[in-house]
Amino acid sequence: MKKTVKSVELDINPRTQQPETRLFNNKTYFKTIVVFMDGFTGDFSHEGKEQSVFVAGEEVEFNYDVKTYSGVQFNSLRKGGSKGYSGGGGGKNWTPTTPKEAKQSAIGFTAKYICDLIAVDKIEVKDFGKYLKIFTAAINKEIDNVQ
Repeated sequence: MKKTVKSVELDINPRTQQPETRLFNNKTYFKTIVVFMDGFTGDFSHEGKEQSVFVAGEEVEFNYDVKTYSGVQFNSLRKGGSKGYSGGGGGKNWTPTTPKEAKQSAIGFTAKYICDLIAVDKIEVKDFGKYLKIFTAAINKEIDNVQ
C-alpha cells in the first residue's frame, strides 16, 4: 500500500510524559503514531527514538496488520515488503478481571484515543488533560455502576 504521511509522533505516556517503550529480545523498541493524509492511522515499532521509514510529507510504501490488545484494535505498520511476525507465542489475549484492571485498561485506551484526535487536529494538545478528566470520570462512574 502507498500513502502520503501527514504526521509522525512518538507515542508519549500521559502519566510519565516519556515515550512508550517495550523490551523484546534485550532490545528497546519505541512506538511511533503515524497519521496519513487520508486519516488512516497506525503504530510503528522501531529500535531507538529516531526512525526514517515514515516521514511527514513523503509518500511511503508500507504494509499493516490489524491487531487487538485488551479488546482494542489497532493498525500495526511495517515498511513495504516486510512480512509480519509469523511465529512463536500462542499467548492468551489479556482480559481485565477486576474493576481496577477494567478502569486502567479503559483509561489507557482513552488516552491513546485522545492522542489520535490531537494527531488529526480534532482537538488541541493543551486540552488533553481536560478531555482525559472528563472521560476518566465517565469511565469510573460506568464501571462502578456495573459492580
